[in-house]
Amino acid sequence: MSKSMNSLKLIILSASLILSYGCNSPSETTPPDDSSEEVEKTSGRCKDIEKALVNLLNEGLLAHYPFDGDAKDISGNGLHGEVIGPASTSDRRGKAKQALRFDGVDDRVQLPHAEIIGNRRDFSIFAWVKIENNASMSIYGEFAETPARNNLMINSAQQLHLDQYPPSGNRSDPKEWEDAKPLQLGKWHFVGYTESKRTWTTYFDGVLNTSGDGAEIWEDGRGNHPFISIVGARHYSHRNPKRYRSFFAGSIDDIRIYDRALSSAEVSALHQLERARGEEDFDAISPKEKKTNSTKKKEPKTWEDRNASSEQMNITINVESAADMIMNWCPPGTFTMGCPSSEDSGRFIENTPQHEITITKGFYLGKYEVTQDQWMAVMGTNPSRVK
Repeated sequence: MSKSMNSLKLIILSASLILSYGCNSPSETTPPDDSSEEVEKTSGRCKDIEKALVNLLNEGLLAHYPFDGDAKDISGNGLHGEVIGPASTSDRRGKAKQALRFDGVDDRVQLPHAEIIGNRRDFSIFAWVKIENNASMSIYGEFAETPARNNLMINSAQQLHLDQYPPSGNRSDPKEWEDAKPLQLGKWHFVGYTESKRTWTTYFDGVLNTSGDGAEIWEDGRGNHPFISIVGARHYSHRNPKRYRSFFAGSIDDIRIYDRALSSAEVSALHQLERARGEEDFDAISPKEKKTNSTKKKEPKTWEDRNASSEQMNITINVESAADMIMNWCPPGTFTMGCPSSEDSGRFIENTPQHEITITKGFYLGKYEVTQDQWMAVMGTNPSRVK
């Protein structure tokens, strides 16, 4: 599947899952008098869309650790890990025993395959994390007998970066954390890093955070290879097995490692998919809508009332471009279409007679016409004769 078509499908499926069908919170889009049969149909649509979206986002998946009480890899590649210390805890949705909490002292998860990333020139790694202090800490790393490493880190300023060494010894590109958005203590964040050849990108809650073109690549010319991979700690020397440091203090959930660089559209879709499953505080929605959602008010019954409140439900969908698409919420309701019989002559015959139209499901509609930049970001070509 081409990158442009994959991005287009992701945008459509993400919008359908979270927006049009109201799968994020069905109670807010389903009128109080809806039959249980209709609710069941909506739930079925949500599951079908979610399944299609998951299939797209599993392409190139090397390992996936949901940490649901253990360290099993559910990617199908069998890279199951060993939990050494961390206790099960509630995940970002408040579900018990669906994440791991690391004590910041000696907890870690050891994985059986030391080179999941290795010297790949194209890869991605994403995770949900909640930090409890401002110490430098490791999310995931691969380590050799020498200081050589691939290490997704959070520094003491709570900023994400990938520490790769060698070849140059410069470790991370300083641009990875310069102007990077810091994580908040005690709050779940979706963070990640992608690399394609020498181009790297970090992400924060589904949105591009920092990027550059000076990525390190594990090629030291001395034949050193990782001998150990760890979640929640760093390790430097095979000769000294107690040499662990930079222990993670907080909770980690759903680590995913890919053999390719996810696109911005894919990262946004992955974030939205996971936030959609019962979680209300959803960063793609405006602050006004967050406030409305938290009160769980019933949707107004009249078209005018719904339309008056629809400004609170506008969102931005991320595409692979700075030209993001602003979507306006069109709520369900009833209105009269057509021209009244008392209107002056000259109207088209198809505009009469007036008739009542009922929209049973709310949907999102672009606030503006699609721009050439937005078209190019998804399709990759520009067929317009006027540029």
